[in-house]
Amino acid sequence: MTDPHVPRHPLIGPFQLLLGRLPGPRRQAPTPTRSGHRVTTPTPAATRPLSPKQYEVLQAVADGRIQRDLLLGTFEPHLLDGQDVIWTLRTLVIRRLVQLQPIGPPRLTDRGRRKLDSPD
Repeated sequence: MTDPHVPRHPLIGPFQLLLGRLPGPRRQAPTPTRSGHRVTTPTPAATRPLSPKQYEVLQAVADGRIQRDLLLGTFEPHLLDGQDVIWTLRTLVIRRLVQLQPIGPPRLTDRGRRKLDSPD
């Protein structure tokens, strides 16, 4: 019993067709190499330069100037000169430049050390 006046959902098409309907810039498929492996492009966040605030916090992590209030448990803020910088630290963690420690100050990764040593 189907009523012709009741709108029906369209049939689900192929995945690429559904992706084509999304707004925003179109991603190009990576081109395969001779060996058959695909070449992936780096993510935009990995190639984007650091903001002045991020660079300042990264330098403070390298110098050991980040302080923590240990009395607050898991909600302890990371402070730089009395200001909370946890969101900037989280951004640096996502970019794999800093590693947060369960106890103690955050630690600079090898990638973070290379970023500080680079002339950019």
